[in-house]
Amino acid sequence: MGSRCESIKRGFVAVVFAAMVIGGAGVSQLSNVAWADEGDESGEAEEVARDGLGLKPAALRVSFDPGQVYNDNVTVKNESGEEVKVSIYARPYQVSNENYESDFSTTSNRTKITEWITFEKSEYTLAANQEQEMPYKISVPDDAEVGGQYAVIFVETMVGELPEEEEGQSIAVTKRPGMLIYATVKGDLNIAGSMESQKIDGLLFNPPLTSAVAVKNDGNTDFIVRNSLEVQSFFGGKNNNQDPPKAFEVLPETTRLMTMEWPDTPSMGLFRVTSTVEIQDLDFYSSVTKLVLVIPMPLFVIGAIALVLLIVMLVSHIQKKRAQKNDKQADTKDANDTKGEKSSDKSGKDSEKSKSDKS
Repeated sequence: MGSRCESIKRGFVAVVFAAMVIGGAGVSQLSNVAWADEGDESGEAEEVARDGLGLKPAALRVSFDPGQVYNDNVTVKNESGEEVKVSIYARPYQVSNENYESDFSTTSNRTKITEWITFEKSEYTLAANQEQEMPYKISVPDDAEVGGQYAVIFVETMVGELPEEEEGQSIAVTKRPGMLIYATVKGDLNIAGSMESQKIDGLLFNPPLTSAVAVKNDGNTDFIVRNSLEVQSFFGGKNNNQDPPKAFEVLPETTRLMTMEWPDTPSMGLFRVTSTVEIQDLDFYSSVTKLVLVIPMPLFVIGAIALVLLIVMLVSHIQKKRAQKNDKQADTKDANDTKGEKSSDKSGKDSEKSKSDKS
């Protein structure tokens, strides 16, 4: 039975390999590690720009004592080539689902920091290519709730208006880069969470190749998840130019779905894929490796049909061999029976001749 299974496996691999060759797949192609940059949410990015208006830093990670006053500034550069007027203000920062769609309007106990932020000035006029520091202050109340606080500081400009329409209305176009704030009020912090899932699909009909990881935060402050996706050709080679993992912030009382992808996935190939997840604050590490077949649906169908035909042929061959064996055994039995009958006849004749001689 084991040899039959091996024959089927070898036949399927041969069919897939042939399909790859026919389809022009680079079966020896080697990928580099696939990463993406999300520094603007992990506090690692230095600057964010939006249509000619640059702001730095792009994110701020900071810890406060209750009652502390924190002073800092954002730096804004007008890269539009003309004078603009901008306003600066704070908004709450939350997320609405596992895909972490940003929500800058809903308030909660975790966005109270919005009320603690004040600005030296609320409006500035920036000349072309001018860089301007804009001071702000965060005054933490003595009774501030321990744990994470989240907000965003926006710098917004009105860059022009379209001509008034018939009803007297006009359309304004605005630009507003923002700095995310990940703040923690010190005290009895509870850093807790778990990985809900870590998934790599073994069969892929349409690139790109991806992995999906879901992490839940059960604590009262955020933590960073570092996620990587390593892809290597099944037929050999080694990785080069490895980039750092992608960093994801996970906010308290939320679950975040983090997707990594290899944007240069070919249309066909067999790869060894490794998904790695690390949460330093939880002393957690997980690595999963899986073989992934990337193949267009039509070729997969052809391969599946060829495999079915191969199995049918193998079963037919086994049945034929079994029938031949049974026929051979039947022929042997018939020969033995005939031989026995002849031997019995000869014994009878010899007995009769013996009796005749005695008479």
